[in-house]
Amino acid sequence: MSILCAGQLVFDILAKPVNSRSLELDTTAVDTISFSNGGDALNVAMICSKLGESVGFSGRVGNDDKGKFLLEKMSAAGMQIDGVKIGEESDTSSVIVLIHDDGARNFLYHGGANDEFTIADVDFSILEDYSIVFVGGTFMLPKFDGEGAALLFKQAQGLGKVTAMDVSYDTTGQWMKIIEPSLQYLDYFIPSIGEGEEITGVERPEEMAEIFMRKGVKNVVIKMGKDGVYIKNDTLEKVIPAFRVEVVDTTGAGDSFVAGFLTGLDRGMNIEESAELGQAAAAHCVQAIGSTTGVVDFNKTILSMKTMEKRNE
Repeated sequence: MSILCAGQLVFDILAKPVNSRSLELDTTAVDTISFSNGGDALNVAMICSKLGESVGFSGRVGNDDKGKFLLEKMSAAGMQIDGVKIGEESDTSSVIVLIHDDGARNFLYHGGANDEFTIADVDFSILEDYSIVFVGGTFMLPKFDGEGAALLFKQAQGLGKVTAMDVSYDTTGQWMKIIEPSLQYLDYFIPSIGEGEEITGVERPEEMAEIFMRKGVKNVVIKMGKDGVYIKNDTLEKVIPAFRVEVVDTTGAGDSFVAGFLTGLDRGMNIEESAELGQAAAAHCVQAIGSTTGVVDFNKTILSMKTMEKRNE
């Protein structure tokens, strides 16, 4: 069993701590500046690898040092990278992550090669090698989002694969218009509650789920931060609590949840068990700086679920 992640990959530059005055001053001293892999799809792929999954990736980087850094990271994680295209048109996507003392963060994002990624970059022949096909970074892949993603999901479902998608923030404000073609081909849709509100125009997760399911999504999984995760399908409706831990950096928390959730599904867990595994992976993530640094392996994550305190129970 294995997972193919497709979409956004980013070279991260992380600085901590910053505050509201940092950008007003000529120079601000910080404790750490570090480089890391980032981007929704790559974060999920790296964390799935940490959790012991066999993972492949489909995406695009530039022919530059940032791209080489990411490819080396992916190879070192044991990931199959034959689906990653190296292009000359744009440099590798990058982001500066400004991390505040309370773990909140702001992003300065350059799309680069992610802006050039299209469905033509995806080798459909490799779909046979995977049991789950996941797209991450939707709304940040302008030449792939919409019909491109829908075609990938349709092809994957036709081969009997499980399909899943997460989204980023849509700076164009189109939201539902962009993702609607994909929804009919999704086994799992995993937005945050804020993203869900923007897409649907409603505030309650129950109402969001109804809208998504009417458009064809089989299972809706809505991330609600410290308030847990709301899950709904034709036979189940439930909130899975978050774990109570000390937050150092929230970068990658949502991606860690998705990775844990997909790992659970790939290992035969039901949707509730998979959501709890996702919450545990996210709890480990937020206890360290960076999108993947704090995540531990599958066995340690499972063991920690027995000792970590849950919120809202």
